[in-house]
Amino acid sequence: MTMRRVMVTGAGGFIGSRIVERLRRDGVDVTVLIRDGRAAGRFERAGCSVVLGDVTVPGSLDAAAKGCGHVVHCAVGGSSLQQARRINVAGTMNVVRACADAGVARVVYLSSVAAHGRRWPPLLREDTPLCEAGDAYALSKAESERQLADAAASFSVEITTVRPSIVYGPGAGRILDLLDRIRYGRIRLIDEGRGLLNLVHVADLVDGIVRCLNHPDAAGEAFLLSGAAPVRSRDLIAVLARMAGKVLPPSRSLLRARIEHEASLWYFRFTRRPQSIVENDLHFFTQRSVVCIDKARAVLGYNPRVTLADGMREIEASLRDRGFLA
Repeated sequence: MTMRRVMVTGAGGFIGSRIVERLRRDGVDVTVLIRDGRAAGRFERAGCSVVLGDVTVPGSLDAAAKGCGHVVHCAVGGSSLQQARRINVAGTMNVVRACADAGVARVVYLSSVAAHGRRWPPLLREDTPLCEAGDAYALSKAESERQLADAAASFSVEITTVRPSIVYGPGAGRILDLLDRIRYGRIRLIDEGRGLLNLVHVADLVDGIVRCLNHPDAAGEAFLLSGAAPVRSRDLIAVLARMAGKVLPPSRSLLRARIEHEASLWYFRFTRRPQSIVENDLHFFTQRSVVCIDKARAVLGYNPRVTLADGMREIEASLRDRGFLA
């Protein structure tokens, strides 16, 4: 791969750090934009240029974008809708404006499959409408994509959008959360675990993002990136239960799961006891849609290679090395 220096925002995060590692391994010069100077040494030792800045502060982005030919924008945040709009929507526009001023050729924006909301058709494609309502994260991702599309003509920079499905790999917060819930018996299967989880290993996602950086046909396009095929929620939880030395959690029908969830909300308010069924379970563990990656395969040559078995073996080895598993 031949390209000018690449800037990565959100480089300290789970996905951003993997992108930096991959680019450096490929011999690419990298500038990282980070908010916390305590992480600077790690990136400097990896041969990166480090710029302290914040996507919500436009003036702090100019130095980072200067001299870069490509940018991967991974920075994300916000626990409330107001914060999410400030970081994910306005912050994204700040990044693209700074890139246009600096002569950057292309920005790859890391959006999310969540931008499509929660009501998916049986086969989710890139042309499925973005959501108009939802949680702060999903709504802000959809709004940022709309603003980029509306402003694309006024920017002298190419914009490519990536919408990954559920990203997993060593260090993935969602996997660690599920593992902890299994350890302490705070999780239930729903509908015998028949729901489909569209997972993508972080290595496959990073490969797709790198392809978006320099593929001529990726300009102005959006791509869904997921694994080769979805897996049943039962299969994922079974692997994690084995890691934790636990039996498979009991199952609840969807109706009973909803009732238990509502009841546990009130119970939690009085006892502070964690719930066994959280709101996200009612969506993620019951989803029956398949994320279609045909466009990424055809245009980018994207070919996810990491199977669930291989990916989970990698996670297990990492957790045992770090002492999280006996």
